[in-house]
Amino acid sequence: DTSPDFVEVMPAGLTKMIEYVMDEINGRPLIASGLIVDMSYVTGALSAGAVAVSTTNTAIWKELDR
Repeated sequence: DTSPDFVEVMPAGLTKMIEYVMDEINGRPLIASGLIVDMSYVTGALSAGAVAVSTTNTAIWKELDR
């Protein structure tokens, strides 16, 4: 089987693209990542259907840790 377990979309701030991809990946989980500058990108990606967000932005980590 060559089907992916997850699909990653970059950059995470493109919520319309995430919504489009969600329609194309047949229920596979989607991870959004790349160029996440603040929490609005995180909430936007999750609201658009992503199951997770990946970022190296430690300010986001700290905000989520509160």
